[in-house]
Amino acid sequence: PTDVLVLESQNTLALILQATGRLREAEAIFREILKYRDVLRPQDHLETAVLSNLGAVYGELGDLSSAEKLLREAVDLRRVRLGPDHPRLALALARLATVLCDAGRLDEAEAAARESLAIRQKVFGPANREVGRTWIQLAEIVRGRGEIARADEFLTRAASMHLDGAEGAELLYQRGL
Repeated sequence: PTDVLVLESQNTLALILQATGRLREAEAIFREILKYRDVLRPQDHLETAVLSNLGAVYGELGDLSSAEKLLREAVDLRRVRLGPDHPRLALALARLATVLCDAGRLDEAEAAARESLAIRQKVFGPANREVGRTWIQLAEIVRGRGEIARADEFLTRAASMHLDGAEGAELLYQRGL
């Protein structure tokens, strides 16, 4: 398939498969899409989205090296193509922070999460759901270093975002409520 609409549809299908835990199937589709990078390049958002999405899948599969490589590429491309304050850059940075945290590289994870937070606060304002999610991510990172007081501070900030659903439940769980 060399039609961008077909590739976008395949990306959506792979996201659905990922969300339902069918990670290997999602991986195969994302990898297939990336074979058509020459077609994707005019659609910068799709190329970087697939890189970021496949990186997230690899992270979920525990292939942290492959995940990091793809996510760093997505971050670099988004930084150049979209600019330093784009929400899609913030998403790729947040995903990279998750992988780095899982790899035990907490200082690098915190730096990536803080950059994501700064972008999201600038773009969405200080009390947005994405900002709240990033505060939760930062809390997980500093908790990994044993910094419980800072983690609680970050979770308190997230609580002020009035998160609901899964984010709210995660926040309550982390705060021990």
